Amino acid sequence: MEDTLQLSMETGLALRKIVDSVSSVSSAINHVAEMPSDQQMLSGIVLERIKENEESTQTAALNAESYVSACRGLTELSNKLAVLVSRFKI
Repeated sequence: MEDTLQLSMETGLALRKIVDSVSSVSSAINHVAEMPSDQQMLSGIVLERIKENEESTQTAALNAESYVSACRGLTELSNKLAVLVSRFKI
């Protein structure tokens, strides 16, 4: 009888270990299953940041073109002013 009781207890402990192992594996599988959605969310965020960066780059390029145009205009005005000032004898 004691052997049966001992065997029963050992079986119970073995079954508890199996249940714990299955629970651990199940948790790992759930974690792996969630990874694609996390990656998809992160990919969306990265794409949004890339778009924002592209917009900023385009704005910077437009501003640079505007600055170049303004500098050309100022250069022309400076040259005209230099011609006018050179006419005066100081």
